[in-house]
Amino acid sequence: MPAKEIVYYSEPLGGNGSGQSIFQNEVLPLTEAAGVLYTMLETKHCLNAQEIAHSLDLRKYDGVICVSGDGLLVEVVNGLLRREDWETAIKVPLGIILQVINVHLMLLLLCREIGKDKVL
Repeated sequence: MPAKEIVYYSEPLGGNGSGQSIFQNEVLPLTEAAGVLYTMLETKHCLNAQEIAHSLDLRKYDGVICVSGDGLLVEVVNGLLRREDWETAIKVPLGIILQVINVHLMLLLLCREIGKDKVL
């Protein structure tokens, strides 16, 4: 089986604008040390990640990781769901490396972890 790649999405203007710095200083050294092939995609405008995910050749990739705020991940998921092969596309492993701390997202994940159904 040929080696595949990970796709990293970065949104230079999203969140606090530190996505590229986090990728270069934190993510890239680990990726290279692990010998993982990767493609870095930087969004250019609003909904660009959705457009890219809609047309991305997913056969080439093992997963998609967003280095940004949670909005970029939402764009990627929407792009995958709009594909004709969405039932296959949505099974691609997704990840997120948050460049900002999203309190609401953290509360949601924490409350689900401890079994609470409602977040105040």
